[in-house]
Amino acid sequence: MSSTVRRLSGYALLVATALAISTDGGSTWAAVSSQPSGLTGGGVVAVSATGGGKIVWSPAGAGVFFTTGGGKTRTASTGIPAGARIASDRVNPNKFYGFKSGTFYVSTDGGKTFAATAANGLPLGGPVRFKAVPGREGDIWLAGGAEWDNTYGLWHLTNSGASFTRLANIEADNIGFGKAATGQTYLALYAVAQVAGVRGIFRSIDTGQTWVRINDDQHQWGRAGDTAITGDPRIFGRIYLGTNGRGIIYGDGQ
Repeated sequence: MSSTVRRLSGYALLVATALAISTDGGSTWAAVSSQPSGLTGGGVVAVSATGGGKIVWSPAGAGVFFTTGGGKTRTASTGIPAGARIASDRVNPNKFYGFKSGTFYVSTDGGKTFAATAANGLPLGGPVRFKAVPGREGDIWLAGGAEWDNTYGLWHLTNSGASFTRLANIEADNIGFGKAATGQTYLALYAVAQVAGVRGIFRSIDTGQTWVRINDDQHQWGRAGDTAITGDPRIFGRIYLGTNGRGIIYGDGQ
């Protein structure tokens, strides 16, 4: 059975059909005290920017939940639909985000309550992934969508999702961040995407204004966009890529 591991702020989280937590880098694991009824899959989990036991979990088939005790207790979040994809702000430990069916949600109380933002024009369907930028509160990138409703692309959301910009030059499946290039103040962006009719792995060092392909036709790695992509936070040009069944690879570039 497939599972997902997240390691954030000293916590490692394992999600398969249950939630387990490790506080020693994955050497030992402990399942949370109880699992929600109706659970059919692990779904998505997010840990607050500073850890502290604040976790929001959106399992398949069972709504969205928050905890402030490292999983010892669990309470249903309000204002966000079941099945929403969730993530945490990477600066503010009380801020979490959610997305489902074209609506972006934000919580400022550790996931207890969520409210829809005013952002519109976001994807109504199709696979969607979004991530908050490290070191920048309220800065989010959202990738994915569906071609059938013309909402397949890449969006940059600011002000915690209150406003956004859709980039016109890229259709992205997934997005990640790495160390900024020399002379740049914004993190490098890495995307599994299609740019100018060419599908591949791309990098931007200028906040998405221009993109450079960093793979070639002989190195496509199947459905790479379905898994994970991120840049190294300390080494510019290094990228890590999940290959959906063929392991995790990394590459270095300039």
